[in-house]
Amino acid sequence: MSAEDRLEAERDRLRQVFRARDAAGSERRYAGDRPAVRLERRLLAAALDAIAPVPRGASVLEIGCGRGGLLPLLAARGAATLSGVDLLEERVAAARAALAPTELPLDLRVACGSALPFPDATFDLVALATVTSGIRETTLRARIAGEARRVLAPGGRILHYDLVRRGPRSAAWSPVPIAAVEELFAMPVLAARTVGLVAPLARALGPLATPLGPALARLPLLRSHALVVLGEARA
Repeated sequence: MSAEDRLEAERDRLRQVFRARDAAGSERRYAGDRPAVRLERRLLAAALDAIAPVPRGASVLEIGCGRGGLLPLLAARGAATLSGVDLLEERVAAARAALAPTELPLDLRVACGSALPFPDATFDLVALATVTSGIRETTLRARIAGEARRVLAPGGRILHYDLVRRGPRSAAWSPVPIAAVEELFAMPVLAARTVGLVAPLARALGPLATPLGPALARLPLLRSHALVVLGEARA
């Protein structure tokens, strides 16, 4: 099998994984009214505000935007344009519907992050959320990282949000240490923070996730994800 055939096989595998998750009800599991989902968004929003403020008027791209991904949070923090790519048409359509109320310019396309349909140096901010952890083919990971760098404008930032601790239902995902993120993107880490609460505990809390979740998430061993900011250091 050629290198390109291996990459396409990995893309096909990812499409199958996501379609299987959707068929199993993942859309409902990750619905915004679930206490555990609200908690994750609250903790991630706090981390964004602390270490990755969005420049007012920024042009934003999310690779692997799914049904909206990080784009709503970034829109609420000052982004001026929202772009995204995902492997599945049905997810891109859902993202368009979810983001329409923002009334910001939208450019959401069906594409792989390894071949972004955008010119060089287009975006102030490129985001990836739980993308890297799902990819088994290292060449595909590297190509996506290279494309993220290619479309990043001078002085821009890459936001990488992904697992550092795998839960019992996350067999298809592999944790991504912060050091591995820096190596993958070949860019300096400007800031990083572990964030979130391990999913089984967050779900088990039910409605108590709102009052108790933030306190539990102060314990590093209970945090599930890391938010990493990469970019060239400013003089």
